[in-house]
Amino acid sequence: MGFRIEIHPVKWLYYYLAEDDRTGGAIIASSYTVRENKLTGLKSKLVLSFNDIVDFNDESAFNKAIASEIHSYIKGIQPDIEVLYVCCDSGESRSSAIAAAITRFYGKDDMYIWADPHFHPNPLVYKLLCEELGVAIPDGELEGKIELNNNALAMKIAESRN
Repeated sequence: MGFRIEIHPVKWLYYYLAEDDRTGGAIIASSYTVRENKLTGLKSKLVLSFNDIVDFNDESAFNKAIASEIHSYIKGIQPDIEVLYVCCDSGESRSSAIAAAITRFYGKDDMYIWADPHFHPNPLVYKLLCEELGVAIPDGELEGKIELNNNALAMKIAESRN
């Protein structure tokens, strides 16, 4: 992986691109209309529309066709891209799941995402994208990652109460 991944809410990406001369690529997953006119400066982008839900039977959920679009985008990333912004509406669920799957695809450890209480990777997005990328994850392993993430959040909440 010749680029680093940054996970953000879409509105932060708008700000970064307006304030800095940042260049890179972006995968944006949103339930809302993305203001593509605010994405100037990116070398490439993939804008996707799907809801942050885990019911694969809902037609507004992440699906294999969307996973295939991400796979094609990842295969075509230009070698001069230094950063891949992965964004969703809040920068917590869809984007962290996509970033974790891409990290796994490149043979890197994605546990830093699952252990971060600020992220809550969408299990449907993660599982289907891992399958599409050829790095399928056994259910038991996915359940362990979800438990780790839930524990990290519970610990953060407990710390904030003290």
